[in-house]
Amino acid sequence: ILSRCATTNANWKINDMMRGIAGGATSMGAYLTNTLAPNTSAAEENSTMDLTLEPNGFNVHSLQDGAGTYIYMAIARPHKPASEFAATDLFEPVEYTGNGVTGRQIGSTVSPDSYIMTSTNTEDTLYPMWGSKLQGNATRLTTSRTDAEYSSTSYNYSFGEFHKGIYARGSDVNGSGEDYITYLLRRAKGYFDVVAYEGNGVNGRTVTHSLGVVPELYIVKRRSSTGSWYVYSSATGNQGALRINATSAVDSASALWNSTSPTASVFTVSSNQNLNASTNKYIAYLFATVDGISKVGSYTGTGSNLNVDCGFSAGARFVLIKRTDSSGDWYVWDSVRGIVAGNDPYFLLNNDANE
Repeated sequence: ILSRCATTNANWKINDMMRGIAGGATSMGAYLTNTLAPNTSAAEENSTMDLTLEPNGFNVHSLQDGAGTYIYMAIARPHKPASEFAATDLFEPVEYTGNGVTGRQIGSTVSPDSYIMTSTNTEDTLYPMWGSKLQGNATRLTTSRTDAEYSSTSYNYSFGEFHKGIYARGSDVNGSGEDYITYLLRRAKGYFDVVAYEGNGVNGRTVTHSLGVVPELYIVKRRSSTGSWYVYSSATGNQGALRINATSAVDSASALWNSTSPTASVFTVSSNQNLNASTNKYIAYLFATVDGISKVGSYTGTGSNLNVDCGFSAGARFVLIKRTDSSGDWYVWDSVRGIVAGNDPYFLLNNDANE
């Protein structure tokens, strides 16, 4: 909640994550912060008051009411650790068939902060998409491409209408007779975090996160312009990087991470335009291992059947695998579409092809 406290009158403004604090810009084609003015009877508006949520607070990039003195009141999001949740409260793969109805709830056991989704019909191609509350409702990034963040009512999921699940507003996420798979993720300490930040062009810049542990895998994408999806993995270290939108092996990329490993509070980026160009906007998705819930790791292939022990008592519900010493796709499997003996359906994050 913010208000100008000056000689010029100005409205109170209420913003929250559920309705969307996108931290976008008109040049990105993104919907901006959804704002309510409690001192008026006006409907919600997409304000040009550009906010970005940070792990330790928020940044104000521009204000409709101009220079002056402001007061504010902010409330922190919950920080309950992942170990206090059931795995089903933190992640769920949801498969559904579209019914063509605008405004459909896709129910879930999860109150999501982020989603990954694609269509699975052989007759239709919907590029794999990744979105989050911090990016705002109706915005998404395409994992198979370098495109900037995109906003469209056709590709419109929103978070705010329901406590659990997600809201499919657009035709391309609820087309009649089309089949979809959506992975819903909830942020929790030790397991998964999302960080939105603005670049400053400084080499060795540290970005604060709220994961609470050292991230073992994080994915960074420039939102305000084109750029590759760069991936840090503890298995490949701070001297290398992978790209989700490419099949290439680990790049020798010490400059990208400034040869610096992450800590339990920050990760480090260089001045590379894909990670930290001045005034550009970025999103980062961070993951770590939680006993019985999630596992980030690596293994060496044998050319034969291989059991990879993740320490789960009831098997894996989502598996993402990428070869690192040579070219290879980013394979995705899930238990809803089938992880069984024999052939399993999969799709590729780096490819527009169908399941």
